[in-house]
Amino acid sequence: MAGVLEERAEIEREIGGRTVCDLLREAAEHHPGAPAYSDPDGDGWVTLTYADARRRVLEIAAGLAALGLRPGEAVALMMVNRSEHVLADLGTVHAGGVSCSVYATFTPEQVAFVAGDVGARIAVLGGPGELATWEPVLDRLPALEKVIVLEGAPAGDRFLAWDDFLALGRERLAADPAAVEARWRAARPGDVLTVLYTSGTTGNPKGVPLTHANVLFEVAATTRMADLPQRGTQISYLTYAHIAERVLSLYLPLLKISHTHFCTDMARLGAVLGQVKPVLFFGVPRVWEKMMARLQALLVSQPEERQRAMREAMAAGLAHMEAGQYGGTPSPEVRAAYERADAKLLSAIRSMIGLGDAAWLGSAAAPMPLEVQRFFAGLGLCVLDVYGMTETTGAFTANAPDRYKLGTVGQAGPGVEVRIAEDGEILTRSPANTRGYLNRPEATAEARSTTTASSASWTARRSSSSPPAARTSPRPTSRATSRSTR
Repeated sequence: MAGVLEERAEIEREIGGRTVCDLLREAAEHHPGAPAYSDPDGDGWVTLTYADARRRVLEIAAGLAALGLRPGEAVALMMVNRSEHVLADLGTVHAGGVSCSVYATFTPEQVAFVAGDVGARIAVLGGPGELATWEPVLDRLPALEKVIVLEGAPAGDRFLAWDDFLALGRERLAADPAAVEARWRAARPGDVLTVLYTSGTTGNPKGVPLTHANVLFEVAATTRMADLPQRGTQISYLTYAHIAERVLSLYLPLLKISHTHFCTDMARLGAVLGQVKPVLFFGVPRVWEKMMARLQALLVSQPEERQRAMREAMAAGLAHMEAGQYGGTPSPEVRAAYERADAKLLSAIRSMIGLGDAAWLGSAAAPMPLEVQRFFAGLGLCVLDVYGMTETTGAFTANAPDRYKLGTVGQAGPGVEVRIAEDGEILTRSPANTRGYLNRPEATAEARSTTTASSASWTARRSSSSPPAARTSPRPTSRATSRSTR
């Protein structure tokens, strides 16, 4: 326990007093010419540097302030993954507001609930598809004063085209840059940064407020678990309404000065992987299953001799990966067999699918089938399962490249305490835990409650030495390395 608390204290000293606004400022000042965000443009990309991105963020913040957004008020966002989504999100935060990405799969009724529950004053939508979901319920959202639309803004005072909004922001920032600076400098680590909503499969979605401190702790812990290089490349393609994508491709890049490429069409993910060659790639199990199916189909189309060579190479790859579990060391024979297989076939396949440079591959949100994990292990790719939820700002247990076991979700993350209750429920405590649910005092009390005297010390508290406890669903195991993920 002492080691966990020491590690937590070390992380808290590292992030102490900082906000996401500070991360972007530091990135733009120290690496102004580094590529930050790239959007697809035909066969190429349109790229913003970190200096470009921060300037645009400040313009958006000025524009939102000009539209009347006050500190603490929410901006709802619904669009595909693209630079405008990230910039609007960060612009909201720099204006002192709270961002809220809304699932594109939500029905109009769910959208009405979320926008009303978070008290959205402004919404930023992608285009006609998103408008079709919002328009049926706009009359039920009197607090929503302005709807900014990237493409195809309708006529009317309530709507504003994105280009016109940016022009407003540029004008206001040029006229009074000190006003915007005062807003982002007023942000504090304990301020709510974003509100994410649960999927709402059992009733109305629940809003989970996450602070700058929650997010920065999770990002710092993730860097310790993943050990990613600075200024690497990555792909953003999963919804920003989900905590995993938000941490990995919105907040983490600000610390690692990563170059994020946006994939706006899932059908093109394979092609984008080949172009970008990311150092980090995260996929829910279904993404990995589809990738495996395509590779298996390609394999069976090869001549029998090549299929046999591939099976032998993958057997060597799997043996090498399995021997490295628990920090183990493969025998000289296993290592030699893998190195021959890698040089002959495996490295070429990894490069072909765009994962030749990958330093970290992850999966969560549902259990990863072991046969899928073993398939990629045979290619020399260790897909690391992690476990967490929105309420814990993402993963609180994880496998690491140098400490993993296939078929598990790993160990508690840096600075994270984990305990298994008598009923099998997993309890966790760390500074990444949310303070509770938005406008749901009963649900907050239930999430923080404990059921046994032995876990009484895990009751939620608000201090750095004893952060809130969170509860997850009951599990049929008493080990934190349960296969279950969420």
